[in-house]
Amino acid sequence: MKNFWNKLDRPFFALAPLAGYTDQSMRLMCKDFGVDVLYSEMISSEALWHNASCRSEYDLESNRSRNKFMMTMNDKALLKTLNLIKFFQTERPFVVQIFGADPKHIAFAAKYIASGEWHKDLIQISNIKNQNGNEKIKDNNIANLIKFKNYDIENSLKISSIPDGIDINMGCPARDVIKVGAGAALIKNQHLACEIIKAVKKEVKNIPISVKTRLGWNNEEEILDFSKRIEESGADALAIHGRTYKNGFCGPVNWDMILKVKRQLKIPVIGNGGINIDFDCKTVADLDGLMIGTGALGKPWIFEKLKNQSQTINEANWEFIKKNILKHAFLVNKLKGKQGILEFRKHIVWYLKGIDGVKQLRGELVRVSSYEEIEEILQRFTY
Repeated sequence: MKNFWNKLDRPFFALAPLAGYTDQSMRLMCKDFGVDVLYSEMISSEALWHNASCRSEYDLESNRSRNKFMMTMNDKALLKTLNLIKFFQTERPFVVQIFGADPKHIAFAAKYIASGEWHKDLIQISNIKNQNGNEKIKDNNIANLIKFKNYDIENSLKISSIPDGIDINMGCPARDVIKVGAGAALIKNQHLACEIIKAVKKEVKNIPISVKTRLGWNNEEEILDFSKRIEESGADALAIHGRTYKNGFCGPVNWDMILKVKRQLKIPVIGNGGINIDFDCKTVADLDGLMIGTGALGKPWIFEKLKNQSQTINEANWEFIKKNILKHAFLVNKLKGKQGILEFRKHIVWYLKGIDGVKQLRGELVRVSSYEEIEEILQRFTY
């Protein structure tokens, strides 16, 4: 097994999986600012189990059940999930995060992803090979319009198939996830959590398996025993959000407890929670890595800032902010088109957060529906 976790320089920095935010464009922005590890958005193991495990049965359905593109409703549902997994070679090391509460279904999903089988289905369903599979994203004006430091967009954005790792979510506090016994609910059912890890390890031999969880359900010390059981079950790395389920995303992060876990485990331990642009990384230097979530929204340069204590980044410089809004919007437009631009409105709010005198600008930008509109509005605005 190729375990990339052991080859990373310490401390490494990861972008946390945030549903609805950390899509390819967001990940590529962070990659350009030096992030070390990228995660997919959270993937439902049940969606893969129900839509991918029986594709051969779908192929037997009558043509009446297919639309004009010969796609069944199941194919369409599967395609939606597969697009969340899709990643480019330049995003490596790339980890796909899955969630669920059934060991058999999660193990199937993990094997389906780790084997690259998902990529074959993606190509088949969307006819991606004839449209843009393994093709370069091209734009005649890109060399003059958008500059990327850490990768060449013309040559690097090639779809890849086998990720560098699989992560099992055992910390998500979302109500819909908790009610099916997944995410943070597994903290209360540690036996099942361990069975899930073992089932996945049995099926996936080629890439490492990690876990992301919280300090506990309502007791921060729960993680001390739980983390040992996670390691004993075969996990190759552990990321810990430094709050309990009951605390959600509010209140202080208990870094001391995460450091206690680090001292008792042999596998890499990654700390997560409340990390912003002013975070003092020296206080948690003993950890193997840090995972940043909302701190990277509207500030993808946080990785360069914290990793290198960079003095070249001036967040107060409007031209710097504008340039990165345009870079991000450019990627969104190339990868998702108009729908992506509509989704990008929420990112614009984060980019403008805390900047005085941009109320009118924000009001215009949250109504845009094309990259050209964003470009025109930003060029017209003077700060």
